[in-house]
Amino acid sequence: MKSCLFQALRRHGERVAFHYVDQDKEITYTDLELEARQLVTFLKKQGIKKHDYVLVAFESEKDLFVSLLAVASLGAIMLPVAPHLTSFELTNIAKLVSFKAVLCDYSFLARHQDVFLAQKNVQALLTLKSGEQELSHELFFLHSTLTPSKKPEKLNTPALDQVITCHITFKGFATPLGVEHTYSDYLEAIESCARIFEFKPGHRLLLTLPSYPVFGLVTNLLFPLFEGSQLFVSDKKLSSLLQLIERYQIKHLNVVPVILEKMLLEAIKLKEKCDLSHLTIVAGGSYLSEQLFAQVLERFNLKVTQGYGLTETLPILTNHPRDPLPGTLGVLMRSGVELKILDSKGFEVPRGKAGEICLRGQGVITEYIGDGPYRDQLFRAGWLRTGDLAYFDEHNHIVFLGRRLNFTKVLGNMVDLKEVEDLCKSIFGVKMARAFVSVDREREKLALSLFVTKDFLLTKKDITDKLRQNLSSYKIPSLIKIYKNSYAEVP
Repeated sequence: MKSCLFQALRRHGERVAFHYVDQDKEITYTDLELEARQLVTFLKKQGIKKHDYVLVAFESEKDLFVSLLAVASLGAIMLPVAPHLTSFELTNIAKLVSFKAVLCDYSFLARHQDVFLAQKNVQALLTLKSGEQELSHELFFLHSTLTPSKKPEKLNTPALDQVITCHITFKGFATPLGVEHTYSDYLEAIESCARIFEFKPGHRLLLTLPSYPVFGLVTNLLFPLFEGSQLFVSDKKLSSLLQLIERYQIKHLNVVPVILEKMLLEAIKLKEKCDLSHLTIVAGGSYLSEQLFAQVLERFNLKVTQGYGLTETLPILTNHPRDPLPGTLGVLMRSGVELKILDSKGFEVPRGKAGEICLRGQGVITEYIGDGPYRDQLFRAGWLRTGDLAYFDEHNHIVFLGRRLNFTKVLGNMVDLKEVEDLCKSIFGVKMARAFVSVDREREKLALSLFVTKDFLLTKKDITDKLRQNLSSYKIPSLIKIYKNSYAEVP
């Protein structure tokens, strides 16, 4: 393995790494390295050391990347989370992973004060800038704002077997699970992307997805920045995508299918066909249907590449961008990884027959943090059970069918259906709750059925409001039905 992310920063030097469209501002690779070195010095002064977990929550992709470099340089482990987490969700993560420091936007810190006050192991709460919201007395003395050093520490390249990230995932048990990956795992993912996608220094990529999940971290940041790409960032990520692509001569997009649907609507409003055949688009996070593939091909003269990966595996499958096969997840893109389709008893199924995607090998985890009660449902004889159902077609490509476990994806984000159900069952008068995926006008939507007592008075809006108090917006069902008996739905 010859690649090294840290050496790549120095190699690309004064090239532009980030271009901020709305601010007309540029950040070079040299700037990134200096910011990471400043942060290393700062974290070291706060007592952060090897194997410590550092919770990281930033809106900015640049700040997330710099945090990863700094935390990994110290031998610590970055725990990236969504900046829009609710306190309920953050509390559950804190029960799973005990973090020593928090590195985040000031607004995130102020919003979750009660959660951080309850964490006895937190030594430092760190923000890159200050804010106007007041902090409680206890947190005020734990909080520090980054102060530059005249002699910042050098960046230390992690050992190949060093764990550098811990991501949070859900598998339908109403509780989070932790997934750890080593520096070597990420280098393998970077090299596998390099074998498929022809990036050169200056290659232009428009960021449309968050980068804290694994798919975004690898395909938005680590691989492109390793190759010396120029990442374009717009504060209004999903507005006027076609105009941004044309204006800045964008060459690459990583998307979830809903973004493709938005691009199609934008093109219809422009009342013209747009030739995007010069562009490479990789869809991940959710399944790209054969119909949506065909619509994009018709409107844009562009074949979308479907990628597949899990928090547990990093990117693992892809259709080749030169000849993607519609409706499939593609083939293995990583050496050192085995994939089989197994039945419910663990036996390999013949081609064309459905079973569960199971994986093992380099970069595929062999355990979760917190998997004790669920291990048999997650692993079998050394194989990771993905929970995804599929089959091999005649071209040896994998065709996705659905999920075995009680979770789904919304906008590329994990939604634990049991978590939604359990919160609903805690509402007075709810006897039973079932969350599921419903197909409405060829779109998947999160749906909820509630069976309640005769004196139940809450409305659908009341249910939505109560769920919003605890869950991120993408976990809120858009279709809700309330039943007071087996036959009559409450309007």
